[in-house]
Amino acid sequence: MGRQSPSELPMSAPSESGQSGAIQTSAIQSSVVQQSVETTVPGDSIAVPLGGGSISRDVSDPHVEGLLADLIAACRIGLRRLDEDRIRQAVYFCVRAHGKDLRASGEPYYTHPLAVATLLVRETPLDEASVIAALLHDVAEDTEYTLHDIADLFGRDVASIVDGVTKISG
Repeated sequence: MGRQSPSELPMSAPSESGQSGAIQTSAIQSSVVQQSVETTVPGDSIAVPLGGGSISRDVSDPHVEGLLADLIAACRIGLRRLDEDRIRQAVYFCVRAHGKDLRASGEPYYTHPLAVATLLVRETPLDEASVIAALLHDVAEDTEYTLHDIADLFGRDVASIVDGVTKISG
């Protein structure tokens, strides 16, 4: 599937809570198999849309939860406005999207976007959309998900930032 520019992306509909960009399984278009997996973490149950079958990594892994706790703590300090559930959903989506992919060091791939997001919020706190884009910056390039999927799940602003970041070459 080819990438779509953010101008071709539909605006995401508000969720039941009225917040635009919240994860909505009904918002997944035909480019992703309509399916969700319920993830249970202490005190939470979150349905994360999946495409192409189930991804076996358990996102209630203590390593993921520790990285998530660090990110949330940094967001509480660095961001003026914060929807912690939206950050959690982006982390869980990132972990599931990257599946069992490993970095050259042997670490799970999701550790890179989590480190980038945490560094961003500590060093240059912008806003929640920027943190979520940092978490998802490799999703459209390296996984089965597209910018369209990111826009449906997290909003056009996040998809636009992800698109811009993926065009930067070093």
